[in-house]
Amino acid sequence: MIRSTDPIRGLAAAIAAQDAKRPQKRAESAQAVPKGMNKGEKRYAGRLELLRALGRIAAYYYEGARLKLAPNCTLTPDFMVIMPDKTTEFHEVKARKKNGGYWIEEDANVKIKLAPVVFPCFRFFIVWPGGDQCWHMKEIKP
Repeated sequence: MIRSTDPIRGLAAAIAAQDAKRPQKRAESAQAVPKGMNKGEKRYAGRLELLRALGRIAAYYYEGARLKLAPNCTLTPDFMVIMPDKTTEFHEVKARKKNGGYWIEEDANVKIKLAPVVFPCFRFFIVWPGGDQCWHMKEIKP
């Protein structure tokens, strides 16, 4: 046992000694490490940059916020977009299906539908590429 006259140092030393006895955790999987934007997100960022240059939006941020929807349930939208009137929108980029719709995982679908209920002060959109250099947007309402 480690003894110290300073209770904080003693507690810190005791915790460090306990941690040293615990087996080391395995490294996080490669998926847990953010790799940056995918191809669709890069294309959409180019569109947002054009809209920013034209003054249609004030700013945008890639994964600019993490929203806590419930205990152990968070949503990190692809883009946080600040409009000229200072309102905030969140845009989630999805892949295009052959029929022209968008493809979304079930858990992501539940989260994006829950987000406007938990955060009614923000607007939420799903965006996906069209066939001819355009982007489709669908607002998710509570």
